[in-house]
Amino acid sequence: MLIDADKIRSLRLDNGWTQEQFAELCGLSVRTIQRIEKTGTASLETSNALAAVLNTERQAILVQGGVRPAQLEFSLRRVALIAALTFLAGLGIGAVI
Repeated sequence: MLIDADKIRSLRLDNGWTQEQFAELCGLSVRTIQRIEKTGTASLETSNALAAVLNTERQAILVQGGVRPAQLEFSLRRVALIAALTFLAGLGIGAVI
């Protein structure tokens, strides 16, 4: 789920909590809080814990529905590798037939 990282950080600071204190209250690791505040990604369970501790609805901390769009970006190198492997596989199949 996509979490509004700036909102989480702001709410945490408004409550005067360090990342360590917030993590303890949420039952999460400090590393998880750091990741959320950096990347804005969290599981359903984690987002529920954040919302509960912040005394808000989960929807209030999500970014536009909270679902990460599918990543369709490929590097040219990856596309070339896929094309080469497909070509070689086709040659192998042609040799068997």
